[in-house]
Amino acid sequence: MPYLDVLFAFLFFLCSIAMSYTDIKERRLPNAWTAAFFGLAFCRLLLRSQAMARIVQTLFLTLCVTLLLTFFSIYGEKRNKKLLGMGDVKLTASLTMWFPGQIIELFIFACLSAFLFMLFPRLKKQKAHRVVPFAPFLLASGLLLEVKRLFK
Repeated sequence: MPYLDVLFAFLFFLCSIAMSYTDIKERRLPNAWTAAFFGLAFCRLLLRSQAMARIVQTLFLTLCVTLLLTFFSIYGEKRNKKLLGMGDVKLTASLTMWFPGQIIELFIFACLSAFLFMLFPRLKKQKAHRVVPFAPFLLASGLLLEVKRLFK
């Protein structure tokens, strides 16, 4: 089934470009796109996993990550801080379905790359009080993991 891996990697790439562009330009991730991305990840999970236990584990992990990030987002809103938007939470849920064993690696790489991106204006002594969307960093991390998986 290597052709399926290439097909899903290509679809992941197309979705990543479209979602990143929308998040950068409009500062939002449409629900229809995140739902389609989640559905694509679920189809990929069903096609790649023969064991029902693996599917249930992945769904449970997705639920746990989603609940944790939802509480994190709500906590930020209560403190009048924009920590993580709900679009990012839904996108992370989809990425958890896509990369169940590598979600911590993906999230750490996305956070580090976003941190470095925010650090550059400070090094040039410019104002860095701008809102940077997190979805492109999540998706770029996912693309790197997908390329790593393809060439494994």
